Amino acid sequence: MPARVLEVLKIMVGETEASDVVHAATGKDGDPEELVRQYLDRTFFKLHIQQYRKRPVYWLLQSPKKKYGVWVFHERLNKDSLFRIQTEYAEPKINHLEAQLADLRKKRDQSKGREQRDI
Repeated sequence: MPARVLEVLKIMVGETEASDVVHAATGKDGDPEELVRQYLDRTFFKLHIQQYRKRPVYWLLQSPKKKYGVWVFHERLNKDSLFRIQTEYAEPKINHLEAQLADLRKKRDQSKGREQRDI
């Protein structure tokens, strides 16, 4: 993993600048790949946990056209969550929209002229 991080850094800022960034970030001299590995092992995850420990993580699940979405709190997910979202939220919404569409089609078919165009 440190090799990949270093490779991405080299792509982003260039070969020589990447090692300069690693040395500046860690405050140490040495092999940049080894410094990145040490940083990930010892420092990064500790800082990450301190920063995000008390912050909830929500995921947005959306339809392909992004017309309908559900926010899911990751710590409340279980094996039935996606099934419940589908049966309790998505299917009733789809059924409601299909009923509205059927009513509009029925009104359109029963009306004539300008009223039919408006519908």
